[in-house]
Amino acid sequence: MTNSHNRYFGTDGIRGVYGKDLTDGLAMLVGNSIGAGGDLVIGRDTRRSGENLARALAEGALAGGGNVVDLGVVTTPCVAFAARQLGACGRVLVRPSGTEPKLRIMAESSDAFLADFAARSIELFIRTNYDL
Repeated sequence: MTNSHNRYFGTDGIRGVYGKDLTDGLAMLVGNSIGAGGDLVIGRDTRRSGENLARALAEGALAGGGNVVDLGVVTTPCVAFAARQLGACGRVLVRPSGTEPKLRIMAESSDAFLADFAARSIELFIRTNYDL
């Protein structure tokens, strides 16, 4: 989903350097936006920043009225499997972005149209609540 209208979402999530482009506040808004829809499954890698971002995502989802299943440190397929088995409205994986010292928040769905729609909705929510 590459779109010139998107400031935060790229082809597979939000990428950035933790504490600079990718903050706990931004993660909280992503979680809040997704959490309003129901259950959110969260997974991450072993980095300390991943733990912080996962916590912020969970806090945002809970504030939005959703439920959170935090899987902790798991693989990408594990997050997808758990979300499918639980019938979750969304799944988020916090992991490194390639070989760069960046992280990414991947908000995923098995339905490509739904994923695109969800990313656009989250993008709008962030712009409304985060941008100055």
